Amino acid sequence: MAIISTRVHGILDYATAGLIVVLAWFAGWGTVLSGVLLAFAVAITAVSLCTNYELGVFRILPMTAHLGLDYLMGGLLLVAAFLVGGGAGWIQAALVILAIAEFGVALITNPVPAEQSPVEAGTAGRNRAQTF
Repeated sequence: MAIISTRVHGILDYATAGLIVVLAWFAGWGTVLSGVLLAFAVAITAVSLCTNYELGVFRILPMTAHLGLDYLMGGLLLVAAFLVGGGAGWIQAALVILAIAEFGVALITNPVPAEQSPVEAGTAGRNRAQTF
């Protein structure tokens, strides 16, 4: 069910990374959880920068691999939510919401960037010079 474009997905990726940084620094969740969240933000940003889509810089990672990593990140956020412990209900809720958002956005994203034909999508991640 491809509802959102890869461009919108990219915007959401960078916005999510920024939101996670804000949560890590300003929510007062402790140094360990803040460090884990900052690692998530760095990972989201790195994957986005390397993805072959409109907002990617290096364009070496196919969008399908990016979406797979989004599912993995969502799963890791769920694990983090349950590792936080019982006394931190609103922290767990925030992490679960972020995880659901990761899963949901990955599920409804069209895996073929608008600037890329379906034929080119099969060669995503290769150097453009190699496709000729």
